[in-house]
Amino acid sequence: VRLLTRLGVRVQRFDLVRRVEDIPARLREMGAVLGQPARAEALAAAFEARLARLALPEGRAEPEAAFWYANGYTLGAGSLAHDILAHAGFANAAARAGRQGGATMALEELVLAAPDLLVSSQPYGGASRAEEILRHPALEGLAPVALSSPEWTCGAPHVLNAVEMMQGWRARLGAGQE
Repeated sequence: VRLLTRLGVRVQRFDLVRRVEDIPARLREMGAVLGQPARAEALAAAFEARLARLALPEGRAEPEAAFWYANGYTLGAGSLAHDILAHAGFANAAARAGRQGGATMALEELVLAAPDLLVSSQPYGGASRAEEILRHPALEGLAPVALSSPEWTCGAPHVLNAVEMMQGWRARLGAGQE
């Protein structure tokens, strides 16, 4: 960023998106920066309409999901991934355990939490010591695994695909019938 600034390139920084509801404001902000406010408004309005269609009724039981990545990495409260889970009707095991943002969770703690669903990523090809924990025998039969994607990490309209995917998992787990 400093190099670009020294070269005279305009640099615009945006705050990280930690809540799904913040995405329309970021779209509008980006539209203003790019001189495309009407296009940004259309994207933001479409996002808000789709988000409203995905809203779940209040007071439903929440199955619990746990993020489980290489090296026992997890995502707790205050993260966009946590908010995606909430919009899909899931509680977050890492948040319940007091984790904020990106953190780690011991394998033993994960097994004792006994979540209804694990959210992980597609393992890389080849051997990786960091990913060995994802194949630990203690995880066998613990919970089904939903694979996350880049849609979980960027505060863009695509996060609603992650919400829809997780609502599908919620229904498969039998939590959509209350």
